[in-house]
Amino acid sequence: MDYLSRCIVANYTNEEIIIGIRNRDSATLQYIYKTFYPIIREFVVRNHGKADDAKDVFQEALVVIFRKTQEEDINLHSSFTNYIYTVSRFIWLKMLKRRRLFSTKVIEIIRPMEIESNDIRDIEISMERKVYQYYFSKLGKDCREILTLFYHEMSFREIAIKLGKSSEEYVRKRKHACKEQLIKMIKSDPDVRNFFED
Repeated sequence: MDYLSRCIVANYTNEEIIIGIRNRDSATLQYIYKTFYPIIREFVVRNHGKADDAKDVFQEALVVIFRKTQEEDINLHSSFTNYIYTVSRFIWLKMLKRRRLFSTKVIEIIRPMEIESNDIRDIEISMERKVYQYYFSKLGKDCREILTLFYHEMSFREIAIKLGKSSEEYVRKRKHACKEQLIKMIKSDPDVRNFFED
């Protein structure tokens, strides 16, 4: 039996799936997509979404879970199906709220598990990071360079020297202007404006 066939017919335990995600094991990831993506797609499509939305939600859920596996040992008290469904469900409902399409009637595919407050915060941080990365990429090269170096804890003097700028004061003012521009772009986007509201 070849590698791909093995991953499709395999039946992984929760622990094997988590280890596979942590190690970016391609057989495990293929198994996850084949096994769990259809459930998430059905949930998203039944709740005001499209197949492309489902792909985004599923990908974001995997990113959240991957980050969690890097930071701590995950001990699931339910099936991985339930875990990825619950994470994906939270992400999609948050996205619907952002689009102002949220309705009180949610059509469930399976029963979601209770989600802990630290898990909610992890998901929200991941979603926020995605929004910031998108708008950061829209900034000019000069802004991206200055902000990147600043967040890597370089002093204004070091940044000025590295980028060949005239003075520390120029870098300080430019950093402030770039940060303001980033915040303004995020706040002015009607799809994002209410994204972080409870």
